[in-house]
Amino acid sequence: HEHYIKAIDKILADPTITAHTISGTLKTGAQEHFYLETHTALVVPHDSMGDVEVYTTTQNTTVTQQMCARVLGIDMCRVSVGVRRLGGAFGGKEAVFNYTCAAAVAAQKTGRPVFFALDRKDDTAYSGKKHPMNIYYTIGCDSKGKLTGIKVDVYGNGGYSLDLSRAVCERALLHIDNAYYFPHVYIRGTMCKTNLPTNTAFRGFGAPQTLLAVEEAMEKLSMEAGIDVVDFKRRNLYTEGQLTHYGMSVNGTSNLHESWDKLMHSAAVVSRRRAVAEFNATNRFIKRGIGVSPLKFGVAFSQTFLNQGMSLIHIYKDGTVLVSHGGIEMGQGVHTKIQQIVADELHVPLSFVHIKESKTDCVPNASPTSASTGSDINGMAAKHAAATLWQRILPYVKAEREKRSLNVDNPMFVPRDIGFESDHPEETDDECLGLASDFDSGSWRSAIVSAWFARVCLSCQSFYRIPISGYSFVSGKGIPFSYFSFGCAVCEVEIDTRTGQMSNVRTDIIFDAGKSLNPAIDIGQVEGAFVQGMGWITMEQMVQIEQPGKDGKGSVDTGKILSSGPGNYKIPGALDIPRDFRVSLLPHSLNPLAVNRSKGVGEPPLCLAVVVYCAVRDAVRSARQSHGTKGDFDLRVPTTMESIRLCCSDFVTDLYGLSDERSISK
Repeated sequence: HEHYIKAIDKILADPTITAHTISGTLKTGAQEHFYLETHTALVVPHDSMGDVEVYTTTQNTTVTQQMCARVLGIDMCRVSVGVRRLGGAFGGKEAVFNYTCAAAVAAQKTGRPVFFALDRKDDTAYSGKKHPMNIYYTIGCDSKGKLTGIKVDVYGNGGYSLDLSRAVCERALLHIDNAYYFPHVYIRGTMCKTNLPTNTAFRGFGAPQTLLAVEEAMEKLSMEAGIDVVDFKRRNLYTEGQLTHYGMSVNGTSNLHESWDKLMHSAAVVSRRRAVAEFNATNRFIKRGIGVSPLKFGVAFSQTFLNQGMSLIHIYKDGTVLVSHGGIEMGQGVHTKIQQIVADELHVPLSFVHIKESKTDCVPNASPTSASTGSDINGMAAKHAAATLWQRILPYVKAEREKRSLNVDNPMFVPRDIGFESDHPEETDDECLGLASDFDSGSWRSAIVSAWFARVCLSCQSFYRIPISGYSFVSGKGIPFSYFSFGCAVCEVEIDTRTGQMSNVRTDIIFDAGKSLNPAIDIGQVEGAFVQGMGWITMEQMVQIEQPGKDGKGSVDTGKILSSGPGNYKIPGALDIPRDFRVSLLPHSLNPLAVNRSKGVGEPPLCLAVVVYCAVRDAVRSARQSHGTKGDFDLRVPTTMESIRLCCSDFVTDLYGLSDERSISK
């Protein structure tokens, strides 16, 4: 480590290489998942066989099955875990098994079904949160405004056990660059054991914290270098084929640049920045700020062995289709997307396809539904299974077509017309027997029955694994991600310098979802993720109970959570979302590395919420300049009313020596 530290320090200190440098510290807070449905479990024992049936709120059926079997002292094959759907999760139900295990023990001891549910207060008090992080950085650029290097130390609060903290730390380190190319990088991560509930996965999985830090660093460095911040960020975006600090080539950067350029035009950034400056010049107490932020987010599990999915499909004699897969539906639409994929492959209407609950006795050893891979791995497995079944029944479909002498005037099967191009350009007209609204269900059923009489197997199981090697933090080699999702966001906020109140005036987002499997779902995911991230950055503050320190000096955190419910923990409401919210998906984007050329959408858009922090900083900077306060400042996260108010210099903060947030944080 000493060798690498000396190397990066030399680069950042050499004026012939690095003309401008800044150092800073960003401290991010925790965030409660605040899913609608708290942790719940129903365990039903079967005395005659010794088996146990478990219905629980989990994103990870496999490990839940494993943990229940371990505490009950039975084999995994005797435990069946099923999940129909979750009332939200956001990572908070990926690695929590103790409640279900407790219910399982009680069910085994009593021989009766046991139902367990936490109320909101207990769920908030006992469950893990997003990892708070202290991030110390030094960043530099040359005289032309090109980045030369960055040095970062990340300290994460893991709580009382390791949980998923190592993986969270790894993803945080892998995303320190965001969408910017750094020729030289030194980054070190440390997870700290504390007296808090064990912190766990949260949407973004460590990436939002480091992305926020690098955006703050870019903002400060542009001011130090005297370069317009928008131009500074644009000139340092990755270009095609450049390597990340972990040696992976960044491909598809045309989507990144297109997202940026389109948003600059559609959001009228240049004219709006002028309007904001004019507004601030004529308003003493109300100030506005505008921020721009890009995004590059790697999609795949950083633990390579998890990049696998499985699906099981049955076609019944009445022509209906039953699909089982390893993904968990928790509001993100994975069931709907897989239903579409299967219907498309089998050329039947959506109404003919039914998605079964996720269950370990149908799809064993499933990976957790997280890391934005739910549709990627399970959807691809379902696609392969459906395609295999289609090839099996295709001769009988053709025979039925010929039998009925179908033609243009009397169609049974017509070219697909479901709102997007065929994903099978290699198919012939005879093979592309898609279905439209005039689908003849009787003919389809006849074809299936004919295949059954011919003893054709109408059931198929398929397995898929993402073809990447994975990354080793020991050797520093390998490919951690399948592909990158890109995006860009522009945000305009308004603050009241007298109270610190902030409102989001307008937010524009362009997100690269590849060839979206379902644009309505994906746009909803972008909107929801952004608002959730905005809540973490602006208002969601976890407060712990303190007690006097030794000899009555200072105070010590007890590890007990005071923010235990909606009464003392605020999440965004209807009036907190942007007044003008414009979200669009990047058109004509194709991703050959995922199912039907789509991209994962669950986690990446949350990271775009860092643009709100940039906008708030811009507004606060204007307020400080109006008061004649020069120099840099540190803005706490979350940027609560208190934080904003104390950063806005005026005679009150001057009187009590509170005009610099850095002095407050001490």
